[in-house]
Amino acid sequence: MPDLRFTPPAPRGPLAGSDRVRFNHFDSQFRPIGELWLDRGECIDPELTGLVMSLLADIPSHAVFAYPSPGPFYRKLAAHLKLNADRLLLTQGSDGAIRSVFETYIEPGDKVLLTQPTYQMYGVYGAAFGADMHFVSYRIENGLPALSAEEMITEIRTIGPKLVGLPFPDNPIGFGFSLEELRAIIEAAGEVGALMLVDEAYYPFHPHTALPLIEEYGHLIVARTFSKAWGMAGIRLGFAAAPPEITTMLHKSRPMIEADGMALDLAGRMLDHEDAVNASIERLVDGRKMFAAAMADLGYGVIDTPCNFVHVDFGEDRAAIETALVGIARYRVFPDPLLGDYLRFTTTTRDLFKPVIDCIAAATKQGATD
Repeated sequence: MPDLRFTPPAPRGPLAGSDRVRFNHFDSQFRPIGELWLDRGECIDPELTGLVMSLLADIPSHAVFAYPSPGPFYRKLAAHLKLNADRLLLTQGSDGAIRSVFETYIEPGDKVLLTQPTYQMYGVYGAAFGADMHFVSYRIENGLPALSAEEMITEIRTIGPKLVGLPFPDNPIGFGFSLEELRAIIEAAGEVGALMLVDEAYYPFHPHTALPLIEEYGHLIVARTFSKAWGMAGIRLGFAAAPPEITTMLHKSRPMIEADGMALDLAGRMLDHEDAVNASIERLVDGRKMFAAAMADLGYGVIDTPCNFVHVDFGEDRAAIETALVGIARYRVFPDPLLGDYLRFTTTTRDLFKPVIDCIAAATKQGATD
């Protein structure tokens, strides 16, 4: 590296530490087209993808050459959700909603309470904005993730955080509280003066939602995305929904334009096809249940989830199965100790799952599916 004239000033304190390093994208590659991409939680449903692509083919030219006008989409999304538009902020996926909450509300030293393990960007933003991070840990009981609402509520009352972040259900563990438990957690957060962020990235795979509660609780934010059930991970569009007192603050730090024109046009068109999205969810849930049952029949530990993925513990067969799946399907491995024994598979349809099941069965000489 050449010698440079001058040096930059120091960054903000929370970012200055040598441990604050993110992975880079400079060497990333497109995944091979011939493999099933079951590693990143995308919508692997050819029928819904076909619909999205047919709508994309008719995108008007102004969605590309003109600066976007988000207003029409705000109004259409608000009508779709049966909310007033002033309760919404468009973001880059639910990830963007999480960042906006940290950016708007969290100052160095503010206490933030999260579950563990959880979506990794909560920790990234917590570190970036200097939060004092606290965690409530999941455990595995009888082969399934477990955490009680009472444990969450006790930690909220003990710590007195400024923000409680809770994916509903949680990623990557795949655990979700009941609506009654979630309401109790929201109540507890409000009682200590905390902001409550409920991340519903997996709605409506998980059909329960806290969205109506933003008309009841002044401290509640609900985040969603068009990446998963809606089949459009590539357009990076999501939103935060909250009472106007909160969204007014979130809008103060939004970008000049919060979403690109193609994303707004395509998502607006997809809102007219909610029936197709629901039909896709039925196919994918059916495929998920079939895959989970097949893995259990082969004798493997399975964590089925209300999300769009399944965890499988292949035990001593893991190395053989990982080798067999090369070129067939991709999966996800998580470094967290609680999930270290599991491979995570994004759900797909029955037809696309069958070769994966056959491959796994053949790798361990346990037969194949009918």
